[in-house]
Amino acid sequence: MSSYATSITNASITSAAHTCNLVTTRNNRKVYRVRGGPFEIDDHYSVTTVVGHGAYGVVCAALDERTGREVAIKRIGRIFDDLVDGRRILREITILRLLRESKCRNVLQLHRVLRPFEPVDTFRDLYVVTELLDHDLYSWIRQKRDTSTQQIRHVIAQVLRCLADMHAMGIIHRDIKPSNVLLNDSEDVFVCDFGLARAGMHEFREPTDLTDYVVTRWYRPPELLMMCKYHLPVDVWTAGCVMAEFAMQRPLFSGRDYIHQLSLLVSTVQVRSIEFVQESGSAAAGFLSELVSKSQPLTRPLTRVLSMLPPDGIDVVEKMLAFDPKERITAREALRHPFFASVGGESQAIYPKPPTENLDMSFDLQCDISEAQLRRKVWDEIDAHYGES
Repeated sequence: MSSYATSITNASITSAAHTCNLVTTRNNRKVYRVRGGPFEIDDHYSVTTVVGHGAYGVVCAALDERTGREVAIKRIGRIFDDLVDGRRILREITILRLLRESKCRNVLQLHRVLRPFEPVDTFRDLYVVTELLDHDLYSWIRQKRDTSTQQIRHVIAQVLRCLADMHAMGIIHRDIKPSNVLLNDSEDVFVCDFGLARAGMHEFREPTDLTDYVVTRWYRPPELLMMCKYHLPVDVWTAGCVMAEFAMQRPLFSGRDYIHQLSLLVSTVQVRSIEFVQESGSAAAGFLSELVSKSQPLTRPLTRVLSMLPPDGIDVVEKMLAFDPKERITAREALRHPFFASVGGESQAIYPKPPTENLDMSFDLQCDISEAQLRRKVWDEIDAHYGES
């Protein structure tokens, strides 16, 4: 399965091309046959090939004949069959609109959400139009492309700029990993897959109770492994893991299961305190304390596993991977670290502000939302996107 499977916006070409056939043109739309199903889009797009497919749908490369620009169009089929998945899709297109309106840096641009040809009470499929990019960082690393220290600076600084802007807006990503970092041939970087993102974090001054069903295990920070409250620092931990993986050309913490994952963490990073775990009331605090005592001194310290990085590179990773989230540096602080000075560091002093609109994100928590309610919310969000390019 390609990396398109998990996101409406992961538009990196990562699977073999497939043919597609134009069936008909009518009523300002084109209908293609793609992987045995219809692919109905506005008539100013011409599909050129299929570039990916997965559980969430199929992605085609297309030419926008109005602009001459190549784009990726993803068809997400039957979005109301599973209301949990439907809410995730709605959350993603809402957050991507907010990020675009605030000019958040290094985010994959969602150009348009195509208006369905069916009415609000019967439409089933969603078509989203994004930039078409060439690589994701996962494949970049596996293909052993440029992994020099300067390239690591260049790529990770762009990821951190995205996080710094998002966090200033009160948005948390919750799934930063190499396959969600896209690159074009000019090596510009774009973060994608906002299906697990959450807005409104600026309303919480302290870590708060949110779902712990986020972040792929290998990139999961201690507060999530221990099922504690969490906040924006989870994204900084994941970015630190990505930076380490870029340097090592393999994951830093590739745990086989929950216990092995935690064991790798405490044998690699200094654990000065587990107070945040104890304060959370986690029943696993005693287990963690025992595990930490068995792992001293560190058996795989960062100074050894990241020996290919210069000292300032190791230092910034250590700060991003502080075990206690209260001691972890922010994305903005990481950009100010001397390691990133040669690639411009922060590059700007003014950050976007949280959205001022009366944002109704109740669908994010409303497990019993009806199909009719979800349809209306998706339709309203399509209207907000429609006509933008």
